Amino acid sequence: MNLLVNSAGFGLPLAFERNDIEDEGRHLCLHVEVPMRLMHAALPGMLERRSGTILKIASASAVMPRSTYGAVKSWQVQFFRWANGAYRGRGVTVSAVCPGSTHTDFHARLGLPRGEEGIPDWL
Repeated sequence: MNLLVNSAGFGLPLAFERNDIEDEGRHLCLHVEVPMRLMHAALPGMLERRSGTILKIASASAVMPRSTYGAVKSWQVQFFRWANGAYRGRGVTVSAVCPGSTHTDFHARLGLPRGEEGIPDWL
């Protein structure tokens, strides 16, 4: 494997205190544990070949206070930033992409009605 791309994810309502804690746990697992495990599985072969790319589709929410969604996206960016510094000299590039917001129904799940996402117009 020379390329690993991970973009799996979902959001929860921003009212953390009202969210089911089991949903929060699944959210944390999918956004933090799964990318970590995927990277861990792919790295040995890439490092041995001195060639590979690991790409995580994160979110601009990594720099916005967005309850646990922003927190997990921030973790992804920081972890991938660290990994790129640690492995790029050994032939493996690790990147987190933080696309800006688009108007979709995704934000409705967070409890943010269309037009009230709280996203600056420039994004």
